[in-house]
Amino acid sequence: MALSCKIVVSVAVLLGRVAAFAAGPDEAAVAGLVRTGEVELKAAAIGVAGAEDRALAAFDAALAASPGHARARAGRGLALIARALNAPLAEKLPLARRGCAELDAAVAAAPHDPALRLMRATSSVQMPLLLGRRDLAERDFAVLLAAARDDRVTMAPQTRRSVFFQAAAFALKERRAGAVELLEEAVSIQAEEPTDEQVQSMLALARRQVTSLSDSHADSHPPEEAPASRP
Repeated sequence: MALSCKIVVSVAVLLGRVAAFAAGPDEAAVAGLVRTGEVELKAAAIGVAGAEDRALAAFDAALAASPGHARARAGRGLALIARALNAPLAEKLPLARRGCAELDAAVAAAPHDPALRLMRATSSVQMPLLLGRRDLAERDFAVLLAAARDDRVTMAPQTRRSVFFQAAAFALKERRAGAVELLEEAVSIQAEEPTDEQVQSMLALARRQVTSLSDSHADSHPPEEAPASRP
């Protein structure tokens, strides 16, 4: 009951802010709502109760004030996906599809924003196979890696490092080659996130996977015996 009251109060405060935007969106206030939503998304990721609802309320308030705000649209998509994780079984797929549609709309609105495309790529990797998002993730990572390796493209160091890190995570999940090289590229970029510890931990995992795959390949192809010498 206390949690429900807190959510209602949070929503009421956010709706009050929207009312204040009636004469036109205040860019700083909209940005503040988006930041609030993103903080709540991080809280939802570690299991904080009600965080996905507060995130969704913040993004809805931002979009009510500025309907074309692509980052708020992407955040709303992620919030819907977060809500799907804890929803009853019958509601999971509809919520996930709605979240994916919001992410698609955000990328369509700002196709050259690498942070938004990275949000979509990483969420697509986590979607059930029946939603058919794997090929989209492949395409998004191809675009992102090309941009991250191009010095002419303006990209925040944190985003650039995250591109290599998340692309490596995708390669590991799919048990594909290349994760080690991607993580070595991530190591070469100075940024606070992903942390050095996270990158090094995944790099160690990738190297173990390479060794395991090499051993499995060797076991499945035993060396041929030398032909018997003729008398």
